[in-house]
Amino acid sequence: MIGELTKSLWPVRASSLNAAICFLSSCISQPNLIPTLLIPDKDADSLCASQIIYRTLLDLSFPACHLHVHFLSKGSNVFSLKE
Repeated sequence: MIGELTKSLWPVRASSLNAAICFLSSCISQPNLIPTLLIPDKDADSLCASQIIYRTLLDLSFPACHLHVHFLSKGSNVFSLKE
């Protein structure tokens, strides 16, 4: 069962890869370059994924001044007023 699950999730499905490409393309194609905010969890997978997205956007000439990373406080969520 685990082997079957792994085969269905990795390598990544084409639809998921296309969604990621569309997201990154939309970030860099905005005429006024709307700031992009990355909010990773504090686990290794999320930190690595955020780093990959961050570096990819910079490599695609996205201005660093429009790219922000924010770590949520413990016990908080993105919708809380203090965040």
